[in-house]
Amino acid sequence: MGFLNAMLLFGTAAFAVPLGIHLLNRSRFYSVDWAAMHLLDVSDLQNARRIEWRSLLLLLLRCMIPIVLAVCMARPIVQTAAVGGASGRSTTVLLLDDSYSMQGRATEPGGQLSGWTMAQSAADEVVGQLAGQAELSVVALGGEAHPAGEPTRRDPRPVLGAIRRLEPLSAAADVIGGLRLAGDMLTASREPHRQAVVVSDFQRADWGASVEAALEAMRRQWETLPAIPELHLIPLDVQPQANVSVGFDAISTEVTLPGEPLDLQLTVENHGNEQLQTVPLRLAIDGRDLVSRNLDLAPNARSQLLFTVNLDTPGPHVASVELDDPAGQITADDQDTLQIETLPRRQVLLIEPEPKPRLLECETGFLQLALEATAGELGAGQAAEVRRVAAATVPPAAIAESDVIVLADVPRLADDVVAAVEQRVAEGGLLCVFAGESLDSGWYADTLGPASASYLVPWRYGDLAVASQQADPSGEAASAASIRGGPYADPLLAFFDDPQHGQLENASLTSWRQLEPWPDTADTTAAPADAKLLLSTQSGAPLLIAASHGEGRVLQWAITADETSGSLPLQPVFVPLMQRLLLLDLTSAVARHPERRRQESTLTPLTAAERASLAQRLGGTLHTSVDDFLAYDSNRQGGREIWRWLLAVVVLLLFAEMLVAGRLTRRGGR
Repeated sequence: MGFLNAMLLFGTAAFAVPLGIHLLNRSRFYSVDWAAMHLLDVSDLQNARRIEWRSLLLLLLRCMIPIVLAVCMARPIVQTAAVGGASGRSTTVLLLDDSYSMQGRATEPGGQLSGWTMAQSAADEVVGQLAGQAELSVVALGGEAHPAGEPTRRDPRPVLGAIRRLEPLSAAADVIGGLRLAGDMLTASREPHRQAVVVSDFQRADWGASVEAALEAMRRQWETLPAIPELHLIPLDVQPQANVSVGFDAISTEVTLPGEPLDLQLTVENHGNEQLQTVPLRLAIDGRDLVSRNLDLAPNARSQLLFTVNLDTPGPHVASVELDDPAGQITADDQDTLQIETLPRRQVLLIEPEPKPRLLECETGFLQLALEATAGELGAGQAAEVRRVAAATVPPAAIAESDVIVLADVPRLADDVVAAVEQRVAEGGLLCVFAGESLDSGWYADTLGPASASYLVPWRYGDLAVASQQADPSGEAASAASIRGGPYADPLLAFFDDPQHGQLENASLTSWRQLEPWPDTADTTAAPADAKLLLSTQSGAPLLIAASHGEGRVLQWAITADETSGSLPLQPVFVPLMQRLLLLDLTSAVARHPERRRQESTLTPLTAAERASLAQRLGGTLHTSVDDFLAYDSNRQGGREIWRWLLAVVVLLLFAEMLVAGRLTRRGGR
């Protein structure tokens, strides 16, 4: 127990006043014996004893009244056992859900406030009470979790300003990212008490089993701390309500070529229970309206629309779609944008051992057809200007003018050509190396390996392997080899995660060059540390390695560019594969998450029972409101004041004193 006004405890000395009066009154009485006294001894002795213990009770009550009153005025505080050891300095991370489901109407009297308005109000109250008592940080959960403002202890104004600048415009709440960010902040703190406070509408799509796994991983990290941080959940009830959403289905930034038809697929969804008629929808490219139509949407139905556009101007473009939501409450999902990168014509130099009269007899014939197979029949210009030369007659000037350089089963190159290739790749060019029977692995190791001045190939070429001679990991011989299917880690290859774009695993392979990492060398300063395996056979044999070199990129194949190694050049997937790898810009492919966006548009919050179960599984404390949490934290910081209860005790003591005094003065205490 503690006291807010401990100096007033000196007032307990006032009990000496009734005690002194009692003692002084006793000294004023003395006994006088008279003749008939002995006749009353027996009855008076019993009456005196009764008066004596009632007088002592009255004295006790009169002494307790000033004592309890002084303690009451000192404002005593007590702490419960649950938080008794958590007082003192602390660190609090406030996780604020600013996803656009918070735009929905909250469950409150009148139903006019949005969940976001209530969330900002709750955040203001938390910051207002904790500022000055705890180091406070705010993390915004919407989209990609990020800190909002700088941590504060004394002055809450910067954090309050950052909260007011937030808007619920992001797609889904990044709960896992927010918890990890809060976990890092709490781990780095040196305060004895740490806590994370989540203010959210707790949409079911955001709080899956992965959240529990992420928090469990963080708790293992927290085991080294003196005290495990606390987790507090403050739910804001947002009502399920009618809503309409629209968005592009693309999983990444669209990268296209000039004049090539580009399909833009949209998903429009009615999340309500009513039929909607003539909902206006507009599609624009770079702010110029392209399509405008009215849609009829069935209840709880999803519709997909496909639009084809042609972009002739190289450079970045923005596609935007917008509709008019009749409900009008949640507006952040009524529009969406998609970045489109239209690449300029690329200069491609195909180097092969010896050009042949017939195109399909050359090592680069299929590759040239694939790179030139753009939408020429629709009037679009070619995306690549292809030039083929023999390895023995490569002019160094042609290397400097090329954006893409392809070595198709080339045994070796002249030293000046190698120097020109290395310089062009370092400046931002792309080098693609195809292997075959003519490739001189020793020359590649000596000239393009780690021991050379031009360290270009990320892995070492080995002997030629034949599919029938290879064994899968189980030890059984494989009669044929195929490419392992997706999902693919490379953003450009992720295009083929959708089977409609082509299936690489349908191609069969008969032979390839073995690839393996270079052995450790003394000088590894120029080593491509980011070398990655992009494609392999079903048995795990490497087929395609990618690495950066300066500002450029190197692709190293274990197969040839023609049908010698297998059926890949004969498959329809070969055309988009080569176009994406050789003509498209890797840096332009930025990931998008359309499904997460659609999930946030459907307001399906956890029920009260589900929230209680979630809090139990997460090992956190579920609060009914922000006031409940603030009362909890106030108790933790300084304890709970009990002066009101003590004041009631004083009143009871006064009442008891009146009763006892009345009995003593009435009929001599009988």
